[in-house]
Amino acid sequence: MCASTWSRIEPLVAGAVSAFFRAGAEVLRRCGDPGGALERLAVLPADLPSYVAVSALLTRALAEHGDGPRAALHIALEHVLAAAAPEGVVRPFADPDPLLREVLADHRAWGTRHEAFLLACVTRRAHVRNFRC
Repeated sequence: MCASTWSRIEPLVAGAVSAFFRAGAEVLRRCGDPGGALERLAVLPADLPSYVAVSALLTRALAEHGDGPRAALHIALEHVLAAAAPEGVVRPFADPDPLLREVLADHRAWGTRHEAFLLACVTRRAHVRNFRC
C-alpha cells in the first residue's frame, strides 16, 4: 500500500480500532468487570473522534462510580455531558442499559447544566439492542 493511500485511511482505521476497544470495555462493564473495562479504556489514544470519546467517558464514569457514591458519578456525568452536548453526541445516552437509565434519571433530578440536552438523550428512542451476559 502506498503512503498516500495509507494517510487517507489511517484515521478511519484508528477510529474503528478505538471504537472496538471502547465497545469491549462496555461489554466488560455490563458483565460485571469494571476493572477490565477500565483496562481496555486505558489503551485508547487521547485524540479520539468525539462519538468514541463521549462513549468512552460514559463507560469510564459508570465503571469507576456505578456502584459507589452517587455524588462522584454525578460529577463524572456532568463532565461527559459537557463533552457530548456541543457535538450533539446523543446515542451513548440513548442506550437501554438499565444502570444507565437509572443513573440518567437520577442525574436529571440531581440537577445538570445540560438539562435540555439530557432530556433529548433520554427521550430519544435507542436503536441499539440491549445485550445480556
